[in-house]
Amino acid sequence: MKSEENLKSEDNAQQQTEEPSGCKKLLQPKFLIPIIIGAVVIIVLIVVLCVVLIGGDDSSSFEYSDFSNVDSRWVEYYKKAEKFLKDFTLEEKMLLTYSTENLLGACVGSIDANKDRGFPGICLQDGPAGVRRSTNTTHWQAAINTASTFNRELIKRVGAAQGKEFKTKGVTIMLSPCMNILRNPLGGRIWEAYGEDPFLAGEVAVEAIKGMQSQGVLACAKHYIGNEIEDPRHNSSTNIPEQALWEIYIEPFYKSVKKGDVASFMESYNAVNDEFMTKNKRLLQEILKDKIGYAGFIMSDWWAINSDSHEHFGNGCDMNMPGGPWWTENMTGVEGSWWYKIPEWIKSGLITEDRLNDAALRIIASMFKVGQITGNKLNDDEIYPNNVHLDKSTITDETKQLNREVGQESIVLLENKGNYLPLKNNKHNTHTYTSITVFGNSAADSPCLGANDCTCIGDNSTYNRGEATRYFAGYVGLGWGSGTTRFEYQVSPLKAITARAKTEFNVDVKSSTGLTGLSGDFNDIKENIPTDSTLCADLNIIFIAANSGEEYIKVEGLLGDRKDLNAWHNGEGLVDGVLALCQDKDYVLVILGPATVNIKSTWKSNTNIKAILFGGMLGAEGGNAITDVLFGDVVPSGHLTFVWAPIGSYPNVTKTASTLGIKFLTIEYNYTEGLFIGQRYVEKNNLPYDYPFGYGLSYTTFSYSGLSCDRVTDGLSVSFNVKNDGQYDGKAVPMVFLKLPLNNYPEKVFKGFDKKLIKAGATEKFEILIDNHDLSYYDVDKGDFAIASGSYTVYVGGDAKTLPLSVTLPIS
Repeated sequence: MKSEENLKSEDNAQQQTEEPSGCKKLLQPKFLIPIIIGAVVIIVLIVVLCVVLIGGDDSSSFEYSDFSNVDSRWVEYYKKAEKFLKDFTLEEKMLLTYSTENLLGACVGSIDANKDRGFPGICLQDGPAGVRRSTNTTHWQAAINTASTFNRELIKRVGAAQGKEFKTKGVTIMLSPCMNILRNPLGGRIWEAYGEDPFLAGEVAVEAIKGMQSQGVLACAKHYIGNEIEDPRHNSSTNIPEQALWEIYIEPFYKSVKKGDVASFMESYNAVNDEFMTKNKRLLQEILKDKIGYAGFIMSDWWAINSDSHEHFGNGCDMNMPGGPWWTENMTGVEGSWWYKIPEWIKSGLITEDRLNDAALRIIASMFKVGQITGNKLNDDEIYPNNVHLDKSTITDETKQLNREVGQESIVLLENKGNYLPLKNNKHNTHTYTSITVFGNSAADSPCLGANDCTCIGDNSTYNRGEATRYFAGYVGLGWGSGTTRFEYQVSPLKAITARAKTEFNVDVKSSTGLTGLSGDFNDIKENIPTDSTLCADLNIIFIAANSGEEYIKVEGLLGDRKDLNAWHNGEGLVDGVLALCQDKDYVLVILGPATVNIKSTWKSNTNIKAILFGGMLGAEGGNAITDVLFGDVVPSGHLTFVWAPIGSYPNVTKTASTLGIKFLTIEYNYTEGLFIGQRYVEKNNLPYDYPFGYGLSYTTFSYSGLSCDRVTDGLSVSFNVKNDGQYDGKAVPMVFLKLPLNNYPEKVFKGFDKKLIKAGATEKFEILIDNHDLSYYDVDKGDFAIASGSYTVYVGGDAKTLPLSVTLPIS
C-alpha cells in the first residue's frame, strides 16, 4: 500500500505531465506572451491607420530624402532642415507658415519662436532704404539711386552695410530688393526699385542680395510680379503678353535666383493675367519653383491673401503675412489667420501634408542657408521677440560715409554749358563768387526734423513711424510708405552748401525757402516765389522736387502714384520767377525726385542756366553729396536708369474696368507695348525725349576704340578701350547693347556695363561677358529661352543714344 506522501507525489507528477486544454492552455506563459505582443502590434497598427485616415494634428511625416530636383546650392540646407523638422507635429509645422501677431508684434511681420525645438522665430522688417519703424538707424538713399551708380562693387557694399544693420537689430528677413519695372514714371514706388531695364534691375539686385545675405539676413525679392502701379493695386490685374512676361517682368527675379541665390520671395498684391498672385499656381509653382528652380520660400505681401480658400497655400505661397486678413486686434493668435485651417484642408484632401512639409522645409532651409538656425540650444534672449532690438544704434561714421559716397556716384549731371561746373576755384576753372543764393523749399531742413510734434504739417503718426508727412515741407530725401525711414538727422543741401561756400569763397549764402498755404487744402501749397531783388546773387542755385510713395498713405491728395511729372508746389513757377527776378545772372538747377520731372524747353535753351543736376532721392547725406559734386570734390558719374521724357512718351497707365466678374478684381492694366518699354518705346514710336537711358555727363570726356567680340563657351566676350580725354580723373561707365536677328524685336537691348576710374589722359581696357542667357530671347512657341541663329550687332558707348562702336558677327 502506498503511503499518502507517495500518492501526493504521483498526483503532482501526473498534473505536470498532462497537457492542459482550452483557456487553461492559452494562459500558459509560453502562449500568453506572444498573444499579448501580437495584440499590441495590432492595436498600434490600428491607431496609426486611424491617425493617417483622420489626419490627426500630431502626425508628422518627412519622406523628402530625394533632393535630386533641388538646386545643388541648397541640398545641404534641405538635409539640415529635414533633420531639424523630423519631430515637429503637424501644428508646429503649420505655425511656421503664418504670423499670429497681425502687425501687432515687435516687427512688421513675425513667426513665433519654438524654443523647445530650437527654432528662434522670425522677424521680418521693411527695407530697402533702412530698417523701418526703427530709431537710430541709417537713412539710406533710394534704391533707384543705388542703381544709378552702375557700380557693382559699391552696390554690394551697400547691401552688406544694410544687412549688418538689420542683423544687429535682430531682424531675420530684410524685405528687399524691389525689382518692379519703371514702366511709367508716375508709378508710386519706382524709387524703391532700379529703373526701366530688366537686365540692369537683375544685375543690381544680384549684388544687393549677395551683400545682404553675407551678413546673415535673408534677402527678399519683391514684388513678384507686375506691381508697377499703386492706385489701385489690391483689386487690379496686370495683363502682360507671354514674351514680355518672361523677358521684362520675370527677368530680374530670374537673375535673383540663378545668380543671386536669394533666400525668400514676396508675391505682389495684384493679379497677373486675371489670376491673383497669391494663388497664381502657374507663376508661383510651375514657373518660379518648378521651371526656374527656386528653392527658397514665397511669402504674401501684407494682407494680400484675400480669401479663406486653400488655393493660396495649395498653389505655392508658403507664408502668410502678417497673419490676419486685415488689421484688427481680433485677428491674432493661432486662429488669427485663415491658414489655421491647414489641418482641416489636409484632412479633407484639399491639400496634402507634403505641401505643408515642402513649405516648412523651404523656410527652415533658407534660415540654415544664412546661419539664422545653428542647431544649438537656445536661450531666452535668442528667441523672438527678445532678440529684436529695433532701437539699438547702428548709425556709424562708416554708414554715413557710404550713404554719402553712393549719393556722389548716383547724381546725374544733365547739363553743363561751357563746362561751368565744378564751382571750385582750381587750375581747371577761374570761377569766383561774391554772393550765392539758394532758392527752393526742397533745399531746406524739414520743420519736422527731430520733432515730436509735426501736426502743423500733417500726419504725425505716419511721420513717427518713419513713413510720411502729409506735406513734404523741406528736403526730399525719400518717398513715403513702408520703404522709407524716420529721418532723425539729415544734411540738407542748404546746410551743406552754406558751410562749403563759407570755406571756399568766404561767402555767406542767402536763401529763399518755405511754402505757402500749409494751413489750407493741399492744392494751395506753393513754393515761396521771391520778389526781393536783393536776393539775386552771382550764383543762384534753384531746387525743385517731386515725390511719390505707397498707396496706403494719402499724401497731398495722392495715393502713391503721381498724377503728372511736374515739380511739386509750383516748382515751375519758382524757376520762372527767379529767372525773371534775377536776369543775366548765373543759375544752377537741381532736381530731386523719384524719376523724371518736367524740364521746360526754355530752361534748357536759357544760356544763363549753366547746369542741371538730377539728385534723385539721396537719403540723409544728400546735402553733402550734392555739395561734393557742385564744388568738384567728386567728378559726377551717375547715369539715368530710365529714359527722361514727357509723359506722353511712356506706355500708358489707363485703368480699364474689368468685366470678368472675378471677386475683388475691378481694374485691368493692359501692357500692350509688350517688350517695348522705356528707351525701346520712344525709339520704336519715334517719340520725343530729353535724355536717353544711361545718360550722364562728367567733368571729363571719354572716347572709345578697339572693339572686338569673340564667341566663347559661356557666351559672347566683348572687349574695347576707353580713354579719358579730359583734365579730370573720372569714372567711366561703358555700356553694351545688342541687336538680335529677330523680327518685331527691339533694335537694341541693354546687355552689359562696367565702371572704372580712369586717370586724366589714361586708357583702360574693358572686357564684358554677355552670358548665354543674356544672348537669348524667350521663344513663345518653344516655351523656353533660345539663342537665335544669325547676325548679331554689338554696340558700345556711354548711353543708349551715344554708341560710337559697333561690330556685326554671326552667332548660332
